[in-house]
Amino acid sequence: DGSDEWASGGTCKNTCAEELQRVRSEAQEKAEGIRSALVKKKSMVEEAKQIWQSVQADVRQLGVERAKADKEAEALQARVERFEAMKSTLDERPDEPLESEVPKPDDDHLEFTPDPAPGTPPDEDDD
Repeated sequence: DGSDEWASGGTCKNTCAEELQRVRSEAQEKAEGIRSALVKKKSMVEEAKQIWQSVQADVRQLGVERAKADKEAEALQARVERFEAMKSTLDERPDEPLESEVPKPDDDHLEFTPDPAPGTPPDEDDD
């Protein structure tokens, strides 16, 4: 309660004003540090949002690419299965000619005219 100081008869140096200034200065420095940290936090949150959006866009793009790759893989797997079936057929009947396995196109509508032999005169009806 300070009664011992009064009873001693001595005089104390009054440092209250200096102590108040020191405490206020420390509190102000602490407040400035907190403000600075909040500004930094806000900046980091905005950066994190941008990174998150970028990652989400990448994930969506990879999903599209994966779906495309899956379709391509299915098509390739179907080709592999067809070729394996053809190979199996050929292995079962090795003496049959390969042409019997390939369907022939309908050539009835095509007309084949061989080139004339060298030195033969061209037909009169060719203009």
